[in-house]
Amino acid sequence: MYDFSDPLVITGGALFVGSPRPAPAGLQELEGKRVVTPRKGPLAGYIQRQFPKIDLLTVEDYPAALKAVLDGTAEAAALNPQVGMYLAGQLFPGRFTSPPRLFLELPLAAAVLKGTHASFLEQLNAGLRRIRAEGAYARIIEKWGGR
Repeated sequence: MYDFSDPLVITGGALFVGSPRPAPAGLQELEGKRVVTPRKGPLAGYIQRQFPKIDLLTVEDYPAALKAVLDGTAEAAALNPQVGMYLAGQLFPGRFTSPPRLFLELPLAAAVLKGTHASFLEQLNAGLRRIRAEGAYARIIEKWGGR
């Protein structure tokens, strides 16, 4: 039904733990432990399906998930890396370890109805190639997170 651009950014899921603890290598390390995530979004369902031995706690939003880690209710928060890093830095500066890797990678791209707006996708992809070649893309990712 859709045609997609090249990925704008790789997003997905990352694990946030209180600093100075190192982030777990992946969800498998948290089997038998409590992980918190917002109930809306793709991560709760993914964790339930792929890691049923995790004690999953769902909360209303990102701030509540981060607070659950800080108050010891959960071992880790499973969050979108870009939003999680931003909110952890704004709400709880210095209190979370920056996740070094994603446990779930999801490419984020622009979409148009199949067979329409091909020139838009071509121009967008050309612009992405250009900013990657010039180094601007790397600077944006460094500042805002992602891959």
